[in-house]
Amino acid sequence: MKVKGVTTAIMILTTDATSARNRNSVQPENNLTITQDTRLCADNYNLRDPGRDGAIRVTGNNVTLDCRDSELVGVA
Repeated sequence: MKVKGVTTAIMILTTDATSARNRNSVQPENNLTITQDTRLCADNYNLRDPGRDGAIRVTGNNVTLDCRDSELVGVA
């Protein structure tokens, strides 16, 4: 019984950590402007740049864009 309780506790901690990470993530879209530290949702994305001014624009100083586990593909 003790081992089962430990396993359950670990699963709950993992779920909470994953939920917290996803809450701070955004899904990229065409002409996205990033103004503060941001993490992209993990997935593959096909982005267009209709205005030819940057599919994703990062503005400001000391801004981090975390693209971990994301694939960004430019589409003509």
